[in-house]
Amino acid sequence: MPHGSVLRIEPVRSKDKDQVFACIATNDIGQPARSQAHLSVYPYKKDKDFPQGYPRITVNPVLKSVEKDKNALLACEAEGDNVKIEWYKDKVPLDVSNNGRLNILPGGTLQIQGSQESDNGRYECVAQNDVGVDYSYAAMLYVKVRLVPPHFSKLREPVVIEVSPGDTVNMTCVAVGSPMPQVRWRDGANDMGPSAIGINVLVLEDVRESKNYTCVASSDLGNIEKVRGVVVRGKYHLYLVGRGRGLVVRG
Repeated sequence: MPHGSVLRIEPVRSKDKDQVFACIATNDIGQPARSQAHLSVYPYKKDKDFPQGYPRITVNPVLKSVEKDKNALLACEAEGDNVKIEWYKDKVPLDVSNNGRLNILPGGTLQIQGSQESDNGRYECVAQNDVGVDYSYAAMLYVKVRLVPPHFSKLREPVVIEVSPGDTVNMTCVAVGSPMPQVRWRDGANDMGPSAIGINVLVLEDVRESKNYTCVASSDLGNIEKVRGVVVRGKYHLYLVGRGRGLVVRG
């Protein structure tokens, strides 16, 4: 954990009773800082063997699977006097104050908003007060990543764009999927600039010839292509050829 350390004794034995443990922090400035803790071990026989007000986990978290970007709830409830519930992930305390996606609800349940792959792990809740501490059973959280092959988004752009000589053309290609695909433009077998994630805009300046361009979207799940055409039309002029004889169009 950042700027700290956690000592775990698993499992606690009777011989650990009344031991004193010290946490010592040092740096290059000043004397070491020291804090001590006394460990009391109670026999686990019946509830009456525990001191009054001793915290007890009554609802344990259970194995859960959640889709990536969805919310997850890991249940935990405890009884005892002035019980405070904290959560551990992979045996390290969770710092919910520095993570906007994590929240411990009033009853003790851990809420994870917008689950990410980094949330995969082993979770347990800890109930503690001035009398003692109780750990829940551990439960795994699995974040599933939904795999979606790349596919093109429908844009209201024509398949063929007609331009005049010397015009500038912008063509946008958008593709989505999970994982997000890399999108690039090609002129024949040649790439036209670097690829980009999800969207790529091709800018053609001073267009002089008609040509097809291919948008390629690729990910680990496959490649897809679509073709856009640019047609260069000549500039036309209208000439009146004789009265009443109609118009002749000449380039």
